[in-house]
Amino acid sequence: MKAVRFYAIVLGLSIGVATLIKAWVIESIRVPPGVMAPTLDSGDYALSIVIPGLLSQTIQYGDIVVYAPPSEPTRTYLKRVIGKSGDRIAIKNGALIFNNKSLEFIDSPEFQGPLRCGKEVHPQMIYSICLSQPGLVDTFEHTIPKDSYFVVGDHRNSKVSARTWDIIPQSAIQSKVFRIWLSLDLKKEGSIPSLQWNRLGRKPN
Repeated sequence: MKAVRFYAIVLGLSIGVATLIKAWVIESIRVPPGVMAPTLDSGDYALSIVIPGLLSQTIQYGDIVVYAPPSEPTRTYLKRVIGKSGDRIAIKNGALIFNNKSLEFIDSPEFQGPLRCGKEVHPQMIYSICLSQPGLVDTFEHTIPKDSYFVVGDHRNSKVSARTWDIIPQSAIQSKVFRIWLSLDLKKEGSIPSLQWNRLGRKPN
């Protein structure tokens, strides 16, 4: 009975989301494992909004975006916007340097698990990240070109994704994430995933 109830709930949520997608320009995306921890889990399904012709005008610091890099137009990635046109960004000792200032990391007791997680303090916002080894590879300073963005995953590990960070033109951005509509606990192997009710409808920050 638990399995029937579980799949009935998932089906109901799926129908509801499909209705929204028809009414609005909205996409449902499955979060890739590890890339956006702790903000988004690998069992999360998020809604991202597409506004043709207007999306670039709505992109702000801290937004989580779905994009296809020009060098890989058939693949999509999920990252957070950290820099915009004119910003200068480098990576030194695994830390982001934003306009000559190292972004502060504050350990947070609210996160439990094997990763070291906490808050990163950006001049425009504060958001959650996780640190693990191997960390981000150091780079020289980049000045972000016009109509472009610097994006990076919240899990700062150089092996968690084929692209740990990117500088992308605004034309590469397909949509931006605004809500988690479904979240499954995938930690228990060999069992039916359970719904993580506390994450449904959450806005990823």
